[in-house]
Amino acid sequence: MEISYLIHTRTLKCDFNSQFMVRPEEWTESTINWARKNVLLATNSIDSLTEERWLIAKDKTYTIIGLVDFLGNIIEKCILIDKNIAEKFKQDQVGRRTYTFIGIVIKNVTSVNIENINYDYLMDLYIRYLDNIWDNIQNETIKVEFEKKEIVGSDFKEPLPNDKFEYNQNLILYEDKNNYKLINYYISNLKENTTICTNVGSVSKIKEFSDSSDIKYILSTNNNNIRRLQNELEKKQINRELPEDKPNTSVLPYENSPLEKGSKKVKKRLAILGVTLGGIASIITLILQMMANI
Repeated sequence: MEISYLIHTRTLKCDFNSQFMVRPEEWTESTINWARKNVLLATNSIDSLTEERWLIAKDKTYTIIGLVDFLGNIIEKCILIDKNIAEKFKQDQVGRRTYTFIGIVIKNVTSVNIENINYDYLMDLYIRYLDNIWDNIQNETIKVEFEKKEIVGSDFKEPLPNDKFEYNQNLILYEDKNNYKLINYYISNLKENTTICTNVGSVSKIKEFSDSSDIKYILSTNNNNIRRLQNELEKKQINRELPEDKPNTSVLPYENSPLEKGSKKVKKRLAILGVTLGGIASIITLILQMMANI
C-alpha cells in the first residue's frame, strides 16, 4: 500500500501552519481543506482533553489515521524512543504545552491493523520530520511523497456496541467507554466519506456536524453529552408534532358565538330596563311637583 504522513503542530518558535507542518506532496487545496476540517475536529477544546483522541477519516482516495494529544503524554506512553531526544518537544518557547496531531495517510485501502500504528511509531515520525526544524524562526510545509509500505490489514470480529445514539443518519454517537471497539472496528472496515473521532467533549462541536449531507460522522463522547443531545432532539420532535397555534376560546370567545350572543342580549335588556326605570322616576318627580303647587 502507498503511505504518506500528516502532522499538525506548532514548533518552538512557530505557530500552527494552516497547510500542515507535514503532509502529502500530491494533495490539492480541496484535499487539504478536507483534512483540515477533520484534524480541527480532533484538536477542538484541547485544554479540556483528558484522554487521547483517535481520528479516522476517509474520502474516495485517502484515509487518515492518527491521534491527538499533548506531546508529553505521547512521550510518556512510548517504550522504544529515546526520551532524552523527545524531551525538547514538550513545550514551546513561552512555556505552552505542545499538542499535536500525528498520523498516516494511505491511498486506496479498506483495512489497516491499528497495532502497527502505536505511540512509538507515531512519535518516531514526529522526531524524524520535526527534529531538524524545531528551533527555526520560520517553517514551510514539509511535503512528503507517498511510499510503498506494508501495514497489514486486520479483520476485527467483535461487533459494534448496540447502545449507539443516532442523532440522524449522518451523525451517530457512542459513549466514550466504547472507544477501543469503535476504532478497531472501523479501522478494519473503512468506509468512504466517513469520519470517526473519539472523546469529542464539546456539545457545540458535535452539533456542527448534525446537518452534514455528504459525510457520515461517528463520534464518541461522554454519557452526559449524549443525554443532553437526546433531550434536545426529543424536544424538537415534540415541537414539530404540535398543531399550529389557535385562538384560546376559553379566554376570548369567538365573535357571534353563543356566549357572545348571550352577552349582547343581557346588555340590551339592561339598557331597556335602564330607560324604563328612568321614565318612572321622571313621572314620580312631576307628580310630586304638582302636589306641592296645590
